Amino acid sequence: MSAANPDLIGSEVLAIGGTPIDSVYAAIAPYVSADNRWNRQRAVEPWPLQHLWVNPLRAFGIVDQIDHIPVRIRNENGTVRDLSLKTMRPNSISYLRFLTSDSTRKETPPELQWSPATRRAQDNNEPNYRISYRDSTDLLYLRFNAVLNASSDWTVSDLADSLRHLADTKPLEKVVVDLRTNNGGNAGLVEPLVEVLGSHPKIDQRGVLYTLISPITFSAAGIFAMELERRTKTIFAGEPSGFAPNIWGEFAPVLLPNSKITVLLSYAYKLEGMPDTPRTYLAPDLHVPLTSNQHFSNIDSTMIAVRNHEPVPLDTTALDAAVQERFTGTYRLSPVHIAQVTETKGGLHFRMRKGPEPFIDTDLYPLSPTRLATDVSDAFLERTAGQQGLTLAWKDTTYALTPANPDAPSPIQKILAGRLEEGAEELRTALDAGVMLGSDFTEVPFRDLMEESLPRWPDSLSKRERAQRALPYKKLAVELAPMSWRVHAELAQVYKVLGRPDDALQALQSVRDLYPPRYENMLEFLGFEEKATREEW
Repeated sequence: MSAANPDLIGSEVLAIGGTPIDSVYAAIAPYVSADNRWNRQRAVEPWPLQHLWVNPLRAFGIVDQIDHIPVRIRNENGTVRDLSLKTMRPNSISYLRFLTSDSTRKETPPELQWSPATRRAQDNNEPNYRISYRDSTDLLYLRFNAVLNASSDWTVSDLADSLRHLADTKPLEKVVVDLRTNNGGNAGLVEPLVEVLGSHPKIDQRGVLYTLISPITFSAAGIFAMELERRTKTIFAGEPSGFAPNIWGEFAPVLLPNSKITVLLSYAYKLEGMPDTPRTYLAPDLHVPLTSNQHFSNIDSTMIAVRNHEPVPLDTTALDAAVQERFTGTYRLSPVHIAQVTETKGGLHFRMRKGPEPFIDTDLYPLSPTRLATDVSDAFLERTAGQQGLTLAWKDTTYALTPANPDAPSPIQKILAGRLEEGAEELRTALDAGVMLGSDFTEVPFRDLMEESLPRWPDSLSKRERAQRALPYKKLAVELAPMSWRVHAELAQVYKVLGRPDDALQALQSVRDLYPPRYENMLEFLGFEEKATREEW
């Protein structure tokens, strides 16, 4: 993509220091943080020739010295050349000149900016998102580069409103959401987009909605993609994703006691795939590998595949009323995953919840009297003779859905209704059995209970009375999410309101251990004298 000598751009690197490039990759890969092999492969690609890896290349025995690096390349006409590349040290004049000078970079025309290969070189030239609509093809295209608001006047929520307006007023043949260069942002912003893409009748149709992914697609973009998998009829196209469906996220800086190196430690488990799934990436339904030829020839093969794609119709069968009724009902997958199969005007619908928003939301398509397809490729709902519940076969994992009383409260509902110990014991049992409950329970369980206006907490209660009622919930939150600095901070706040400063300071010690910068903030917020508290430690 770029080089001090622009004539080298487009060449294939064959070896470094006489070591074949595949062996160089194998030496570097174990030291690159990644969710899966696709993410690692894309992450390693630009690094061997950057200053970051000069010393490791010597440590691996690939080069003998670091001032000049022997590199063998094959250029575009097939000629093999041996080069001796001078190392540009970090913060040196030559390195800074290379980073800041456009004249040393091969120009990438605007029409090439679709390519995931441009991600690093074009970061500063791309807006967070942009929409285009082509009347000639009725194609609505959303280039979604970062899960961040573009500005206070042009937010992701505004973007969702714009998509809804276009869908209301324009004919649509294809709707494409391009996440190929999106490596994250703030996942809390995506719900309005998921809602419009999954609910608008002109968008949420199989063969209309497509989502493009690549190994660059990561973090908040991955969470967005998983929401689309579980709640829309989208078809994924491109390359395998760089994220895993279930990932650890959110991080706090932690100082290692001996080396004094600060590391970033993740503490929230993002359960965006199914519980305990072995999947390490999201596989596209239409697999279109990116090649250098596509990139430099300005050929977007993935978009071509999407334009030409016509989904194969499902070979469905009709169910009589008695068979259809056997599927309907309320089921439980885990203490927090409650599912319902309901009859709709068009047939049957499956919805699973684990919070205020649906976790799975899909129509069902009868393939036989015992097997129903979903909107997700390779995901089925099944019922066998004599079976009381259902089996959910989701990709490569099966789950038992046991019949549940629709009026029976979940553990969370029990806790919020005041049946704290009963609900807490069910959650403890689930966690002991290895059930992953997701980020709700590893980050901030029972958020803001002090301020919630629940029926048992009348408005007439004083702040101290509310804190007294909140205390057992905050203690339970610490038990369920011991690695979250937030729950310890909230417990400290409750203790401070109750006039128990020693207990508040003890809770803040956990905040200091988990997220030191927040410790200083909480000291100030709760009105503790920093000097006095440090002496107590």
